[in-house]
Amino acid sequence: ASWTKPCACAILWQDRAPARCGARFVVVAHPSEVFRSTASARLVPNLVERAALAVWGRGGAAAVDAALVEGAAVLWPGGQEIEDGWGHTTVLVPDGSWARAAALLEAIDARAAALGLEAP
Repeated sequence: ASWTKPCACAILWQDRAPARCGARFVVVAHPSEVFRSTASARLVPNLVERAALAVWGRGGAAAVDAALVEGAAVLWPGGQEIEDGWGHTTVLVPDGSWARAAALLEAIDARAAALGLEAP
């Protein structure tokens, strides 16, 4: 996968956060995970410019809906490979344990269907 440089992995090692990336990230956190001490969801908006936190079921639906309407992709293992010229400007990132992130992925797909859109 290739990203427009500079991106988080290159910048964080140089203590130059927040990183700048071409895509906008919306971290969709599972509500039971967001306040755990090991949760990464709250860190991402502090480390990557153009990143936002949406807590599923706690006011995050508007951000997710807007991203879906824009044609967002979902960052998920085994999904579409990211290449230069990739057409998505927004990326939804499910955050939680594997089981909870999978539940978020299903919920995002269901939300897209409810909005009359294809699953991202």
